[in-house]
Amino acid sequence: MEVGPGDPTVDRAIDLREIGVIARGAEADIVAAEWMGMPAVVKRRTPREYLNAQLDARVRHHRTVREARALHDAKLAGVPAPIVYFVDPLNAEIVMERISGYRLKELLETERRVDLVGIVGAHLGRLHSNGIVHGDPTTSNFILSGGTLYAMDFGLSFRSRAPEEQASDLHVIIEALESYHGDLPGDARSLLLDGYSGAFDGAARVLVWLGKLESTGRYRGD
Repeated sequence: MEVGPGDPTVDRAIDLREIGVIARGAEADIVAAEWMGMPAVVKRRTPREYLNAQLDARVRHHRTVREARALHDAKLAGVPAPIVYFVDPLNAEIVMERISGYRLKELLETERRVDLVGIVGAHLGRLHSNGIVHGDPTTSNFILSGGTLYAMDFGLSFRSRAPEEQASDLHVIIEALESYHGDLPGDARSLLLDGYSGAFDGAARVLVWLGKLESTGRYRGD
């Protein structure tokens, strides 16, 4: 049975202890927590007062369910991502594994870990080969933990096998590399695209669209 916003049969997460807010964003708050004694985070999409209340509830419900599915599907595609412990569509909350480590952004700035860029490319290739577009693959949305690079924040993800949509993911990460990490060695882009092509048989069509996006300076927004 599919539940919708306002469905009284939806339960709240049990044995959840919130510790404190980690970050507040335009769309959601990230809260450190413990769930069943395990380190966790709660991603809570907060109501937006400037929207119609019923419409806002439906949007938050839809995006919460979509993100939870994307996290699960990413792991099935072979891309490390936080484990989803509990989904509460009524309150637009996802309780998930807490990944402790260092953001790719920090590692590129302090340790110049350009080798990780190739892993990002492979992660995107695996997502795209399974019809998943991340939507916001910036260097802030990958975390290295225990030797594993995790893909984070699938809040803007969606399903698509269209090469132009998939090319938007590559364009976003390339723009991030060039805008915020312009002092990296010139092979960063090559490492990204080599990792991507090695993980995705359909990469050639996507790279054609990437060339079009870069030539026009446009990319897909959400």
